[in-house]
Amino acid sequence: MTYIEILEKIQAQAISNLKQIQDAQISTLKTVREVVTSLPSMMSSSNVPTTEGVPTLSQVLELTTSFATELVDQEKAFVSQLSEVFSPAAKSAITV
Repeated sequence: MTYIEILEKIQAQAISNLKQIQDAQISTLKTVREVVTSLPSMMSSSNVPTTEGVPTLSQVLELTTSFATELVDQEKAFVSQLSEVFSPAAKSAITV
């Protein structure tokens, strides 16, 4: 197995893991939505307990996209470092 094939396999597994996590989050949110919508409509908003500090949807989305951007930036930096490490060896192998 080549280095590229190993990297592709690792990347595919990372994406698969990410999809599984996202599917679990969506499933959990759907369950929460079902529970909330099944609450008696007689409950007034003053009777519904609130939790301070619960982020808004836009805050969660911003955090998630920020993380994804950082993840891509880190991966770019890693690839650049790999290139710096292996470029001299590749050049000398070509000239031999």
